[in-house]
Amino acid sequence: MAPSIIPLRSIVPSDPYRTRGCFVALLGLCLGFLVLDRPAMAQSPVANYDETKVGLYTLPDPLMGSDGKRVTTAEAWNTRRRPEILKLFETYMYGKVPTPPHPIKPIFTVNSEDREALGGKAIRREVAILFRDDPAAPRINLLVYLAKDAVADRRVPVFLGLNFEGNHAVSTDPGITLPTAWLPNNPGAGIVDHRATEGSRGSEAPR
Repeated sequence: MAPSIIPLRSIVPSDPYRTRGCFVALLGLCLGFLVLDRPAMAQSPVANYDETKVGLYTLPDPLMGSDGKRVTTAEAWNTRRRPEILKLFETYMYGKVPTPPHPIKPIFTVNSEDREALGGKAIRREVAILFRDDPAAPRINLLVYLAKDAVADRRVPVFLGLNFEGNHAVSTDPGITLPTAWLPNNPGAGIVDHRATEGSRGSEAPR
């Protein structure tokens, strides 16, 4: 926080008694800035990127409701447990999505497709998800591996995951597009000058 600099003659009155009171007020204001600034600096969070430093924890059972009742049907999941989990994410992780100034109309564009991925067992698609009809707008780059024998009448489960290194980090597949966005520097994982390189392909695959 940086206070503005104002000429004293513009705020200090000529009356000596009023002048003394004005300087006391200014001194209190300056001390206030110091008091406000120090906690903000002391409370700056330090990010941890080392999983070995994470303490012990126990993940809750996703099929156990907050009321202690186990989820045994799809209806109970959709009407009871799923909303509870979404509320936990909203409260403790991501916050509440603000109301956008304009309605969000997602646009899905398939940028690439390989029908012989993973040795011919899967279809790989790269899908760009835009939130409005503007190429410069924020987007999500989605990488999908779909079982080749999955058809409309034979659906298969899909695992959705977030990553912090780029889609290319989950596989050595050279067909996955390297991201151009800023990434946390990690030369050991092939991220140099905050940019992905060919050496970063598959860096997260063992996970």
